[in-house]
Amino acid sequence: SPAQRARWLGLLAQSRDGAARQSAVDAVLARAPADPVALRHALSLAEERQAWTQAIDVAQRLMTADPSTARETRWRLAQAHEAAGTPAEALRAYEALDETTTWARRVALLSMLGRPREAVDVWMRHEAEPVSTADRARRAELFQRAG
Repeated sequence: SPAQRARWLGLLAQSRDGAARQSAVDAVLARAPADPVALRHALSLAEERQAWTQAIDVAQRLMTADPSTARETRWRLAQAHEAAGTPAEALRAYEALDETTTWARRVALLSMLGRPREAVDVWMRHEAEPVSTADRARRAELFQRAG
């Protein structure tokens, strides 16, 4: 049953035996490919191994299987895209989230993607937010690049 699978995977997660956890997750997903508990564990395992392509795939599957976790999963998807070196996809994932929590990442990605004017627009909407000295220097450089 789903409850038994969840309990079994939870117990394995506590053991910290990565190989046993991966084997159990694979077994559950072979029988139930959209099992949200197994997908959450699979995502965590992929992140731990820094297997970013796999993390991206699992995060996308998890958002479909369990829409109630879409916000957290989309955040993890964006981070996986950043780590995988796919900034345009990371930006798209962040843009689907609330800008108040993602604006700094969006500014960095827009700048990295050579879109300084858009980065300045995002930054200006959040100019009252506290920023570090390094962020102030980046902002000055960004404003200069944007013209």
